[in-house]
Amino acid sequence: TVPQLRPTLILILLLRLIPAIKEFDKPFIITGGGPGVATETISIYIYKRVYWYNHMGTAVAAAFLLLVFVIILAQVVFTVLRRYEEW
Repeated sequence: TVPQLRPTLILILLLRLIPAIKEFDKPFIITGGGPGVATETISIYIYKRVYWYNHMGTAVAAAFLLLVFVIILAQVVFTVLRRYEEW
């Protein structure tokens, strides 16, 4: 049964992993990204660069890297799904 569920499990993993990467509200409300940068996610980093430090270029570059990372992650997952569909 598990081999037949593998494509579904991989898709569910992707659909749960992308929001986890973009997580912002809970760590920001609880700790504000601190102490230091211990709980700072990429979304909090982008937010702080724009609204606290006014470094728009750094924030845009980080957001672009986040976009590229999510696209690569999705491509890898869809490639794995296609392999299992061909079997």
